[in-house]
Amino acid sequence: MAQTACFEAGVAFARAEGIVPAPESAHAVRVAVDEALACRESGESKAIVFALSGHGHFDMQACLDHFAGCLTD
Repeated sequence: MAQTACFEAGVAFARAEGIVPAPESAHAVRVAVDEALACRESGESKAIVFALSGHGHFDMQACLDHFAGCLTD
């Protein structure tokens, strides 16, 4: 999965929930978002569960790179 898409999901999650996910956890957030969008499109109702196993406070350079447009997929 593309790093930039994962970071975009992580940023959206942080804005909605107030928790900055670690980059590894942002991958899980992205998959959960993609599943929710697929359910919306198909009309299917699912319970979507994902693990948020870390916070991004020690990965701030990666976040800064993302916001600066320097993060590559």
